[in-house]
Amino acid sequence: MILSRILGRTISKKLNSEQISRIYKEARKFDTRTLLAGDKPVYWTKERLLHIITRHIQETFLAYHNKKDKEPKTLIPYSMEELRELIERVLEKVEKEIQDFFRSEKNVFTKKGIEFNGDTYRVRIDKTGLLMMFTKEAVANK
Repeated sequence: MILSRILGRTISKKLNSEQISRIYKEARKFDTRTLLAGDKPVYWTKERLLHIITRHIQETFLAYHNKKDKEPKTLIPYSMEELRELIERVLEKVEKEIQDFFRSEKNVFTKKGIEFNGDTYRVRIDKTGLLMMFTKEAVANK
């Protein structure tokens, strides 16, 4: 299963059965969905959803990106239920740039520094419209 593959590539913390249950529930009810309509839509897959919720959502956080990390650096301050709407709102902020990308010869659209509700996000979308990455940018320690 996709979740096993994702967890196999991560440095996992102690797993909580309630978290695992919520993740499996989300995975079972998920189907590929459009996040931004347009001449060419932006969409995400179950694998992308699972990556985001296991690495970037507090209530279902399971894995660090790096062995030396002591705490997650890019947690998204929204619940799993709010995630889709958050991504849609962030994508809407750069919708023109995304549609311009689809008309270009480039293979990947990457945008850093997208501000929304006091946080900053980064997205990466491939030429097919697949949302490859969605993350909150880490805040540098001062």
